[in-house]
Amino acid sequence: MKEAWLQNCKMLKQDYEKIIHSEEFNKIFSGSFLISCFLNKAVGYEENSLWEYNFYSGEAKKTSSFFVKDEKVLLRDAGELTSSNDPEEVILDNLNLREHQVMSIINDFLKNGHKNEKLSKAIMVVESENHKIIWSIVLMLESSKMISLKISDENFNIVKSKVISLNEMVAGVK
Repeated sequence: MKEAWLQNCKMLKQDYEKIIHSEEFNKIFSGSFLISCFLNKAVGYEENSLWEYNFYSGEAKKTSSFFVKDEKVLLRDAGELTSSNDPEEVILDNLNLREHQVMSIINDFLKNGHKNEKLSKAIMVVESENHKIIWSIVLMLESSKMISLKISDENFNIVKSKVISLNEMVAGVK
């Protein structure tokens, strides 16, 4: 399992390079910049997880999502930016943490405060806030609880955490 996590981390930068140098990206989205990377990982199915790369065009005020599968660059979707603020660029060359290190931080967090809980799914987003890279994580546990974490890429600390039960989430939607 650890090898699958390490492989996905290596793919993060490699796939990004494939995308920005691809004909598909450049003919449609030249001038765009990376605003986030997204990974949806189900426990036991890590090898099927693919990073999704979200780009923003300031000129068009649109976002576009790409991923790489079987060495091909594919456009997942394109759409309007839903936020009123222009997003910040994520510069992957500045990335300090690797996916396996993030998983280690997550596992320590779970052992220290949620040791009877089992992880079902992890959603990871690499983004920039105040010109600093942040890993925004959503953990789905088998007990139907969700944990939201923000991990600083600069100092590897959890800067924010919040536990939400399914009941609280459903009540908040009403």
